[in-house]
Amino acid sequence: DISGLDMVDTYVARILAETGRMAKLMGTSTVLVGMRPEVAATLVRMGYGMEGVRTALDLDAGLALLGHVIPKRTI
Repeated sequence: DISGLDMVDTYVARILAETGRMAKLMGTSTVLVGMRPEVAATLVRMGYGMEGVRTALDLDAGLALLGHVIPKRTI
């Protein structure tokens, strides 16, 4: 949840992109929530792609998205 970030510099952008790529390599699903349009535009201008990272408007939407992606386990 990055809703608390007012701005994204090159360090934060690189960390977000690398974390998404690492999680994908480990076979997990990643959802980035709370990204404001200004932050998304900054990431695009900086050339940081979020391959394999899904996005959602807020935490509830992100958890709902993960609920559809991750298969339910039976006990």
